Amino acid sequence: MESNLHFADQTLGYALYNQQINLIELQCIKQKISAMARMTFDLPFDSLYNKPCLLKLGLDDIRVCIPANTIQIKNAHELGIRQLKIYFDPSRQDKSLLINALNQAKKLRMSVTLAALNISGFSLHVVSLFQKLCQDYFFNRLIIEDNENRLDPLTTYSAINNLQQILAVELEYHCRNTRGLATGNVFGAIKSGIRYVAGSIGGIGGYPAVEEVLMSAKYLLHEPLVVPRNLAFSCKEILGRMGESIPATKPIIGSRIFAHESGIHVDGIMKKSELYEPFSPETVGLSRMIVIGKHSGKAAIEEKLKELNISINPSYVPQVLEKVRELSVRQKGPVTDAQFPKLVREATL
Repeated sequence: MESNLHFADQTLGYALYNQQINLIELQCIKQKISAMARMTFDLPFDSLYNKPCLLKLGLDDIRVCIPANTIQIKNAHELGIRQLKIYFDPSRQDKSLLINALNQAKKLRMSVTLAALNISGFSLHVVSLFQKLCQDYFFNRLIIEDNENRLDPLTTYSAINNLQQILAVELEYHCRNTRGLATGNVFGAIKSGIRYVAGSIGGIGGYPAVEEVLMSAKYLLHEPLVVPRNLAFSCKEILGRMGESIPATKPIIGSRIFAHESGIHVDGIMKKSELYEPFSPETVGLSRMIVIGKHSGKAAIEEKLKELNISINPSYVPQVLEKVRELSVRQKGPVTDAQFPKLVREATL
């Protein structure tokens, strides 16, 4: 049975707001993100209103982000938009604005998800307000937006559990990565039973990284998710189209996250890789890299010989290892694949 975990993608909205990207590029990005998991794309209303050509992206999986404003809701309806994310800050806005907006959306038969900004304070007044709204007005889900990053994974889990018992509506969770806790907070939300979470490719824009949430849910929470075999390449291509690069050590998709050097470490990888790697490199379209240098042992040399298809008498492996360590110390860095064959020749003369 396939998981019903659903992502509210923020990548496309970020690209629209921060990058000069044409429609064809946006369509390509959207298509590649859609192939990763179940997605709804949150887009700012102003972008669509000012560039109607963007409606060609298709509206079936697009949710337009809009304030509690009846005029803008009417304008969105006239553009053909049917899914709304109405955001409301109970600490700064009068609730009558929200009630008018919900009535307008209902009159126009628009699908509404309500985003409760700064609800993470969970004051009794705020919770009571949304408890009343859930009873009197219909909306698909209530988004818990921790946009001020007040929560941590444990308090996220606890707080959402409490809210689920109080509020008679399905909850969705959005957060930012201000304190580096975004992926952990989403993990806590999913653990509490949340099925809709926000994310962006590579964590761009300060949101939880979709690929990190995807793999964490699959391997730690055992969600029956299907991971695309080219996940790392797709993320790289998506971010590349936006002028962004991926750090080599970026979790899940970085080119060097499966690089191993130390002797006992490499020996362990060769014997039982799952002790060191939570999933195989091939799962996300990467490959294991054996880095040879001053920390390498015989196992690393043997694996590098095999990798580069170099055949020597096993008795020469210690001499090759000595050459590798000497060069690595001398150049203050690992030995490259281009340098390695020369060292092998020197050691076997």
